[in-house]
Amino acid sequence: MNRRFDFFITGTDTGVGKTIVTAAILAALRGDGIDAVAMKPVQTGASRGRSPDLDVCAKAAKWRIPANEFEDLCPFRFSFPASPHLAARLARRTIAPKKIIAAFHRLRRRHTAIIVEGAGGLLVPYGDAFDQGDLIAALNLPVVLVARAGLGTLNHTLLTVEALRRRKIPIALIVLSHATGGTTEIERDNETFLCKKMKPVPVVALPFLRRNNFAKAGVEMIRLLEDGSRQ
Repeated sequence: MNRRFDFFITGTDTGVGKTIVTAAILAALRGDGIDAVAMKPVQTGASRGRSPDLDVCAKAAKWRIPANEFEDLCPFRFSFPASPHLAARLARRTIAPKKIIAAFHRLRRRHTAIIVEGAGGLLVPYGDAFDQGDLIAALNLPVVLVARAGLGTLNHTLLTVEALRRRKIPIALIVLSHATGGTTEIERDNETFLCKKMKPVPVVALPFLRRNNFAKAGVEMIRLLEDGSRQ
C-alpha cells in the first residue's frame, strides 16, 4: 500500500458494531505488515483511564498500544457511559476539538494508516456547538458507516447518509453488522435494497465475528475501500 489509508468509522447509532469494524480493518492492515493504528478521540464508559474500544482493537489485531502515544490515540476519556457532551459535563471537563485534531495529525506523521472510531452516531454532540459530524469534516476523512442489519436500519441508514451528504462528507463504505449472528429475510432484503439504493457506494454485510476471523472480514472491507478509491 503506497498511499494513505485513513478512515473515520461512524454509525447510525450506538452499539451498532463500530468497534468490531474498526478492529477487523486494523487486524487486516497490521496482518499485512502495514503500520496502522486505531484512534478513539472520545471514549465514554472508560474504566481506570483505559479505552475499552481500543483494547478490543488491540486484542483483535495483536497490537500493543504504545504507552507514549496513548494520549493521542484517546485524548478524552470519561467514566460515565453517555453521549460525549453529557459525560464531559459530568466530569466537569470540556472536549476541545483542536486537541483531537492535533493528536490526529501527530499520529498521521508517524503511521501509515489511522482508523478513527467515533462515539455513538454521526450527530452526537461533543459540546454545545460541535458534534461528531463536525469532527469528521475537520479531519477531512471519508466515512465507513456502520449500521444494524435488521429491522429499522433502512430509515436510520438513509437519514445518516442524507446528513453526511449535506455536509459533503464522502461515504466510502456501508457495513451492515450482524452483531448477534444469523440472517433473517428482513436482513437479506435490507442488504439488497441498500446495495441498489446506494450505488456506487459499496454495501457489505458483516457476519457475526469470532476472535479468529477478524482479519479475514477486514480484508474484504479493505478490498472494497480500495476498489472505491480507484473509481
